[in-house]
Amino acid sequence: MNSSFLCSMHDALEAGPDRLCDDLLALGVTGVTVAATYHAARDVRPRGRAGRLIDLPAGAHYMPALAEYPRETPPWTPPPFAEADLLAALREATAARGMTLTAWTVFGFSERLGRAAPALCRQDVYGDRATSDLCPAIPAVRAYALALVADVARRAPDALLAESLHHAPLRVTRRFVPLDARARIALGLCFCADCADAAHAADVEVAAVRAWARAAADAALEGRIADDPAPVGRDELDAEAGGALGAYLAVRAATVTSLVAAVSARLAAADVELRVLDQAAAEERALGRGPVDEAYRDGVDVAAVARSCGAYGVLGYAPDPAAVAHALEDYRAAIGGACSLRVALRPAWPDCTSTDNLAAKLAAAAAAGADGVDFYHYGLVSSDGLDRVRAALGALL
Repeated sequence: MNSSFLCSMHDALEAGPDRLCDDLLALGVTGVTVAATYHAARDVRPRGRAGRLIDLPAGAHYMPALAEYPRETPPWTPPPFAEADLLAALREATAARGMTLTAWTVFGFSERLGRAAPALCRQDVYGDRATSDLCPAIPAVRAYALALVADVARRAPDALLAESLHHAPLRVTRRFVPLDARARIALGLCFCADCADAAHAADVEVAAVRAWARAAADAALEGRIADDPAPVGRDELDAEAGGALGAYLAVRAATVTSLVAAVSARLAAADVELRVLDQAAAEERALGRGPVDEAYRDGVDVAAVARSCGAYGVLGYAPDPAAVAHALEDYRAAIGGACSLRVALRPAWPDCTSTDNLAAKLAAAAAAGADGVDFYHYGLVSSDGLDRVRAALGALL
């Protein structure tokens, strides 16, 4: 099973590309997966030499722009990353050591772009815009994705790890009303003009879907539902609104599948592998029997997407090795042999506090047919977490 460590460009800046690669090799890790673009975050860095708390800016591109972007989605690179092309420097450092380099690229989650141009974002049934969640049905958003792919590909990484290359689920910071599964699904649907046009073109009764979504959301927001977190069955949901909801979800999935295929084709021309990652295995369940059904809520038809990528990544963010194994088995059944399967594991709290636990997850992943493991996140893990990676990988060999 091959391995990599996910890290930020700040990690590469602080250590230097050569030192970062040497430190990872000493752990038994043979690849670097570095964030080429990322969203806002405030992180604790237990081993940080330049500071133990870091604020990551919204929607940053951690590489100087080389490609042409749509005027609605101009890239922004914070200093000092605009002065030094660290992604290109990491390509040189990894190649010299026989390590793989993966550019971890966040596509559809950008507070900077969304707040600058709200019309690019999901529009819910009330007409409200989620100004961090770019809608993949909007032509400018799709053009931005392809420009970003071209920018990354010019640094010749071995692979691009695509995060948020799909519709976004409902994300809220605070709420004081219970939302059942139907309400969470309803409030996560996009009814922007481009989503509606795509549905109309497929003869979907959009008005019926809107009415269903409004009724489901109103029932929750007006306090007329029980606090029930149980997910709704996929077949049951598809049948609602006289079957129009299932047809609407199918159009969303077709939108995402076509975007992934376009991204994959652009990368293939540059000899870069596409790896796709969704967040369903780590989300609060709303739909279906497992994470593959949950991914469909975000417009990801896992089986269709897998046919356009070289690897599919699964978030194994759970304390129990059996839960990681079940998620991987769900994805493996959907993917079949269309592409390889990878798992992302956190080697530290809150998922893991012992080498035995991490080793059990690696063994479960191997048994479930995973071909690679990506540890999350180099700069956020304490020294004992790094020791755990070294020991668990050693036990796997």
